[in-house]
Amino acid sequence: MKKAPKGNVYDIGTGRPAAPRKAANEDNPRTGGGDEGGCIEPGNAGGNALSVFLRHVLVMVLMWLRGPLRLLMGLIAVPTMIALPIVALGLDASPEKTKIILALIAASFGSFCIRWLYDSLVMWISPEPLFLNS
Repeated sequence: MKKAPKGNVYDIGTGRPAAPRKAANEDNPRTGGGDEGGCIEPGNAGGNALSVFLRHVLVMVLMWLRGPLRLLMGLIAVPTMIALPIVALGLDASPEKTKIILALIAASFGSFCIRWLYDSLVMWISPEPLFLNS
């Protein structure tokens, strides 16, 4: 019987050296991780060829729409963040001041959230690991 290699990992409960897990030593979490046998091969998203192709097409369309969406959300978020201190410090005690400040905060944070959620959706749908730069 072959014994598992011991590493510098110690079990907290017993204090004895523990065998390292396979998933901790893998560079790609989609390919490693134990002896279950349900590993996904690199380059395959875990489906048939048609679903992988459709996911690639969908990611390409979403990436094509990503630029205009980020531009539009940036045109909303940046001016509202610039206007926020101007309104907060410059507007006299007006009955609408609180509503204006809350609307500026909501518009800025809302556009930031839309950008973040869109990028998360693109990365989730992508059949391959995807790294997005601004």
